[in-house]
Amino acid sequence: MTAAAPTLEFLLMDIVKRLFDEIGIGSGNLNNETPLYGTRNGISSLSLVRLIVDLEEAVEIHLLKTITIADEKVLSMSNSPFKNVGTLHDYLEGLIAN
Repeated sequence: MTAAAPTLEFLLMDIVKRLFDEIGIGSGNLNNETPLYGTRNGISSLSLVRLIVDLEEAVEIHLLKTITIADEKVLSMSNSPFKNVGTLHDYLEGLIAN
């Protein structure tokens, strides 16, 4: 019997939790409203790059989809998908669906 593939939500929360733990941001109350980037409480640009790479790899390995998270389209969006965990989740769902 094979194990079920992890969900996108599980992958995202797991990767964000590990990143937050490694860079010293508390991950105890991690939820969809947790700030990621672009706020005083968010992560650095270097940590954002690492988050993007880790997510792209995890999606390819576990969900069998190849996605590019950061491209010209995302850089020109008026509402950043990197604002918080929930906005990133919604953006990733759209990428995976296409």
